[in-house]
Amino acid sequence: MTPAPDPGLPTDARIITRTPRLVLRTWTAADVAPIARVWSDAETMRYAGATPVERIPAALRAGLAAQAAHGVCLWAVELPGRGVIGDCGFHHRPDGLELGYHFDPRFWGRGYATEAARGAIAYAIESLGARRIVAWVAPANPRSAAVLDRLGFTGEGPDPAEDGELRYTLTVGA
Repeated sequence: MTPAPDPGLPTDARIITRTPRLVLRTWTAADVAPIARVWSDAETMRYAGATPVERIPAALRAGLAAQAAHGVCLWAVELPGRGVIGDCGFHHRPDGLELGYHFDPRFWGRGYATEAARGAIAYAIESLGARRIVAWVAPANPRSAAVLDRLGFTGEGPDPAEDGELRYTLTVGA
């Protein structure tokens, strides 16, 4: 089932940052169907849990609310000429920012996750003054761990508070 655009979402996006190939921006009504392909894909979401298609508009509205409250959310990642290919950005946590990303499998292996995350991190440091960013990766997800390694995160091992997921930290200026 392909969801229809949601009239409760804005029609215009705010660009957060640009990278050489990508645009990270806020969500719009037109993004419901493309991100539904990503968030409902079993392979993409096997470590994070798929979002039922009918809940996608509410998830995007929650992201926009987080953006308004904290200046961050998981942003739409747009490949100009191809549309939304995934998301990348942050969850606001009391102790800092948590990096997250999910991409349509048709675009895996092309460096988009690393490029989008690098752009998101630069934005967080330059615009929000972030000094520490964390991420968790399932032990069975070495591709995601490799992205964090390329970005300069330090692996800290299994985190019992996060069901044994591997904790990674990026400390600015360290």
